[in-house]
Formats: sequence, C-alpha cells, structure tokens
Amino acid sequence: MRDDTPTTPTTELPPAEASLKAGFTPYGHHADSLFQECPQKYQYALRRNLSTQGYSTPLVAGSALHAGLHVYHHPSTKGDASLKFLQATIAAEKIMDEVPHAARTFDGENWWDMMHFDVLRMLRGYADTYGDPAHTPWIVRGLEEDFDIEVPTPRILDKDGKPILVRMTGRWDGLIELTEGPAAGALVTLEHKTTSDELDVMVRRYRLDAQNARYCIAAEHKHSKRVRGVMLNIVKKPKGTRKPMYKRQLITYTDEELAHHLDEIAVIRIQQSICDQTGIWPRNGQWFTGSCYRNYRWCEFWSLCAYGESMGALAEFRPPITEPTDEPKE
Repeated sequence: MRDDTPTTPTTELPPAEASLKAGFTPYGHHADSLFQECPQKYQYALRRNLSTQGYSTPLVAGSALHAGLHVYHHPSTKGDASLKFLQATIAAEKIMDEVPHAARTFDGENWWDMMHFDVLRMLRGYADTYGDPAHTPWIVRGLEEDFDIEVPTPRILDKDGKPILVRMTGRWDGLIELTEGPAAGALVTLEHKTTSDELDVMVRRYRLDAQNARYCIAAEHKHSKRVRGVMLNIVKKPKGTRKPMYKRQLITYTDEELAHHLDEIAVIRIQQSICDQTGIWPRNGQWFTGSCYRNYRWCEFWSLCAYGESMGALAEFRPPITEPTDEPKE
C-alpha cells in the first residue's frame, strides 16, 4: 500500500519564505557560482549587499512558478487538480504582486503583464499535463527543506592531515521517494526548473549542474539515507503563440561524481578564505567576452570596477536591506 505520510516536516502553505527579497545564502550554490564567475562581483553583491533597483523578468517569473508548484505538490493542499491549480495560482500571484507598479514597465512596455499571463499559462498547462499530484510517480517525503551543514572532504586535507569541513547552505525543492520504474524505492531530490531553451538541451546541461549534485550530498548528510539522484521537473516557457512544454527527467550520480563535486566546493572555500584574509577580490578581466558583458548588457557592477567607488557610482545602488521596525515614521 502506498504510504503518503511525509517523514520530514513540510512548510506551511503557502510558503512564508517564498519572496523576491529572500536573496542568496552565502554558502549556497548561486553564491559559489557568482564567486566563480567573478570574485569582485561576489564581494559587491553578497559581502557588501549592493544591488540595483531593477527587477529581472526571469527571476520574478521563475520565483512565481516555483511558489505555485510548491503549493500544487504540497501534501496538505486539498481538492482535485482544478482546486490545487487555483491555490497554486494564488501563491504565484503573491510573488508577482511584490513588484511595485512603478517597476512594471520598461521602455514603455509593460513586461509585468506579459510575464503574469505567461506564468498562469505555465501553471494551467502543468495541471492539464500531469493532473492530480496524488497520481505522480513518487511520494513526497519533504518540501522546501533548508540546510546549513558541514561535510568533510576525505580527499582534501588540511595541514594537519584532517579532512576539510565544507560548509553548504541552501534549500532543495523536495525530497521524494520514487514509486515506479527500476529506481522504485530510491530517494532523490526534486527540482523545479524553468527554461526558454529546448528541453533535451536543458537536460544535458542540468546533468552537469553542480547545484543538483550539491543537493544530493546535503540530503544524504542531513537524513543519513542514500540519495544519488534528482528528478528534474522542467517547464519550458511559452513564446508568442507557442504553448509551454513540460518534461520530467531522472538524473543519477555515482559516488565518484558526488565526491568530485564536493572537492570542487572545497576548492572554492579555500579561494574565498584567501580573499577574506587578503582583502583582494580579483576581477574576472573578461571585459567583452566574459561576465562583464553578458546577454547584451553590462554587469550591474561594471561602473564600480571601471570608474572606482565614487559617490556618483555608488548612488545607483540601494543600501543593504534591513529588518522593518515598529517605530512610527515621521
């Protein structure tokens, strides 16, 4: 008999943590990717918390769809597929509504309305394609789990010959137990992904994505159970009259592959430690072919590197976000 009782706590519904203001954790995958891209950019963004005022359409759309899928698959979401779709829509709307009205247009074009329409199309198509989540080929064992762990690296030792402890933080979308196919009974992580590229191309790219391997390592360390794969739940964004497309793909890892990923994270931590100790954060130096100029726009911190940290250059960045207080405003 199928047991749908989660073995780990799940978050309340809708997820209170889901927000465009959540940001990146300092030892998470996105932070490490930013450091590899450009240590100076990492220092500006995460150590000094500088940021421009703009909103990214892919970030907002991805966050909204992510929140909707979380609610759609949450064990406590009651009702049939239509009712679950409605609750998922409410969660997605909550994320999209965080964008101020003044920021919903760019060069006279209302990008927010188009994004809003596309997100609802993707959620509706997802519900029509897969139906009631109760019939998915897996059992939910946990959703939106945060982790902050230290994992020893047996292959990289410190000066005393002891394994280096690698700190990792983050949150995986889900931990599921497969119920069908040759991998039935296996625990794997669940990751919702959105893309504009061809689905098969993205599957090959995600195979090399260090984030997926990192989550396998973290889940196994946290739950003391073997986790050697990730179920990719991919949604291809609609474009014009083309409908959104969907694909689920299981990716598995060998012990050697996960050990290699852990070694890579250890090397990043060593490099970050050197930058912290010396106060030197190298720039990537690829002014036209690398991260300084990508997707037809300059890096948001380009002016700081090019012209120095004058008051004029710093003026375009907002100050660090602080927690709200109960003090009355004057």
